[in-house]
Amino acid sequence: MIEFSTEVRPSMALELEPHRGQARQAPLTATNLFRLVSSGPAWAVRLDGKLVALGGHTPVWPGRTILWGYLGADCGPALPVMTREVLRQIKAMEVEFPRMEAYAERHHKEGHRWLRLLGFKHEGVMRKFCDGVDYSMYARVT
Repeated sequence: MIEFSTEVRPSMALELEPHRGQARQAPLTATNLFRLVSSGPAWAVRLDGKLVALGGHTPVWPGRTILWGYLGADCGPALPVMTREVLRQIKAMEVEFPRMEAYAERHHKEGHRWLRLLGFKHEGVMRKFCDGVDYSMYARVT
């Protein structure tokens, strides 16, 4: 059973086993998750009770927000349902945020594929964006 919840606590960072494709990005720590959750709406996804993903968005200024997400190693079976739910949320946010951004570590192929599935377009590569690692920037503009 797949469950979505808006109740996200910093301690959940310790529950999530990171997806191999996100190994090079900024590590998910309780402190990092606290900052993300404090910056805007967040959600958690559980598959049969196990935490498999965390995500949310950080409003930057009126009309612009940055989506973020950490996928767990066991998120695969939940991805179709998760994708539909995230698309539903994105559609609901379009009026308030006509520009939504998301970033993927440059070599995280699955992350790039998922962002394109969600309707994001590649805008460029940001060199040494986080901890010396290159990221690709995506945006969804309505």
